[in-house]
Amino acid sequence: MEKLTDYLVDAIGKVQSVDTKKIIVEVDNEEILNKLKINDIIIMSGNNADEKLIGIITRVNKKKIEIEDSEEDDEEPVSINSCSITLVGSFYIKLGANRKNVFKRAINTYPAINSEAYLADNQTLAIIMNSLDESTGKAEKLITGKNETRHPLAFICDEAHIYMANDLNRMRSVERRSLEIFEKISKEGRKYGISLVIVSQRPAELNTTIVSQCNNIISLKVTNERDKSAVSAMMTDSLVGLVDMLPNLDVGECIVVGDAIKLPTKILLDKPKEEPKSSTIDFWDRWNDKENTIYDLDGAVLNMVRQSRI
Repeated sequence: MEKLTDYLVDAIGKVQSVDTKKIIVEVDNEEILNKLKINDIIIMSGNNADEKLIGIITRVNKKKIEIEDSEEDDEEPVSINSCSITLVGSFYIKLGANRKNVFKRAINTYPAINSEAYLADNQTLAIIMNSLDESTGKAEKLITGKNETRHPLAFICDEAHIYMANDLNRMRSVERRSLEIFEKISKEGRKYGISLVIVSQRPAELNTTIVSQCNNIISLKVTNERDKSAVSAMMTDSLVGLVDMLPNLDVGECIVVGDAIKLPTKILLDKPKEEPKSSTIDFWDRWNDKENTIYDLDGAVLNMVRQSRI
């Protein structure tokens, strides 16, 4: 079996700052810094030779330093180059007597200051990815009970901020009763094989009780600060740094975090076979084409009213 340390040859830099939310690695070589990308996997040392810490780059920093009292005007500019890393798990080259190349999401330690950091590339990346499948045991898979005929049930709750709102003052009694039912499902439904899939463009407006029970997060592009704070509140401190990646996501890209996936990952969603009419209309072009335009204002207003609370 291949050994991870055999391929850790050229370090990208050294650890300069450590806290529970992010690791700062100083990168002296600017050419290496320019090659680093958001979502690249970084390998750092753990407690012993058999333990490595796995992180994901969430930000690349390049800061110019102004040097005062400089005698020569043609000196090259000085800068501090670094990258921010969020820890996502631990990799064990050897765990126990018989287990090798094991990935665990638990983080029991942090890298030492001035310890070297390596970019997972080619062989190292392949070893880590192969360990993700092998480290998933039968005990971690979904079990709904002894009766194997029972089938898990998931309710897809689209535009959930409308009827799972956090502001109870605007709700009527019947809406509050509906919310209580959703809260009960979120807290107790999993032992009966019943779950909720909460879909919303405004996570900041979602009911906090329901959101706190979410074990998996699929987040597309988020730029609003309130919504980013709501997403970060769903994550552990060690993964909060991933929120910095959300404003930079492209159309169809998303970050997946939670029990359903071993390693937090950025993925590209497949387009649906029948694309919905949900894209933004080209207002200026439609206003000026003078043809093929249907002015159904009454229908548009009625559709908005039907999906809003009165």
